[in-house]
Amino acid sequence: MPTTNQSVVDFFAPHPVVLAMPDYGDAPKFALVIDDMQITDPTLSACGRFTVDPQEVYGLSPAQVDGLQSINKLLEDAVQDAINAGCFRIQNALGIATGDTAGVHFAFGPALNAITQIFGEYMLFEIKTEQALMTKPTVLG
Repeated sequence: MPTTNQSVVDFFAPHPVVLAMPDYGDAPKFALVIDDMQITDPTLSACGRFTVDPQEVYGLSPAQVDGLQSINKLLEDAVQDAINAGCFRIQNALGIATGDTAGVHFAFGPALNAITQIFGEYMLFEIKTEQALMTKPTVLG
């Protein structure tokens, strides 16, 4: 993760950061809006089928590519931390010995996507305040 005192908004400028809501059941991810397209993985073509050079195709620096991957990883990790903490509390209170049912319930699909959307919307709110800085490589990396 790049270390800079720039805000996340400035770091990715001129490309706005948005929370992309996939049409086909995947969890939401952060994207950069480039030429009216939401790009969640700049190492792939807009259709997602071909590997591309992010600088050549989208005009993104290697640091920006790493930054986008890092904020998506942060979202994924925050969601997993929340699920794990909540499930642990529930399992302890109910005397559940394993996390097998929780693993099935939250592995994919609507439950995971809903929690990811909620955390993603919160993260995006923080990013848009322009106070969120690209300075925490140990947290984002």
